Amino acid sequence: WQSWKIKPSRIILGYKVVFIIYKNGKEEGWEKVWGLYESSFPNYERHNYPQHLLSMEKENFYCLGVFDSTGMFIGILFYWIIKNYYYIENFAICSHLRSKDFGKSILEEFIKYNKVIAFMDSINDEISEKRWNFYKKLGFKFNKYNFVHPAMSPFLKDHRLEILSYPKYLEKESIKEFEKFIIYRVNICK
Repeated sequence: WQSWKIKPSRIILGYKVVFIIYKNGKEEGWEKVWGLYESSFPNYERHNYPQHLLSMEKENFYCLGVFDSTGMFIGILFYWIIKNYYYIENFAICSHLRSKDFGKSILEEFIKYNKVIAFMDSINDEISEKRWNFYKKLGFKFNKYNFVHPAMSPFLKDHRLEILSYPKYLEKESIKEFEKFIIYRVNICK
């Protein structure tokens, strides 16, 4: 937590926002976190419940639920610390709070102190274009690299993703290191 250099709570858009770290799926509010995760990402981008619990045991994985001080659920931020990068595995805001700057404000706070890596689908429709513009406005770089993410289970197919980075483009060595981590990450959960 300290490595992110952020207090467990922050004022964002006039709300006192609280970041709750989940480590075993038994904590209060977990059902909201897991529900948003399942509803926000397609099967090929998600781990199943037992796989996710395995990730939560790793000391370099952070599974955050984002709430306001009254308990209103805002979103999720799941990330890994890989050497000197923070890899955002999943980030989602509750649908009724989207387009109200929560996502932008939370990510601005997160990237303020960190070198960050994230994925997104290839830009091929209005939604992916909108997603890219969201990251671009925050200063993310689109790394031109042919990256194929291994399937999350034997029943799914590998899929192509774009690698985004902040605050600058990744060097080839960093991309190779990241690629090794992704293969390790997928394999420990199969």
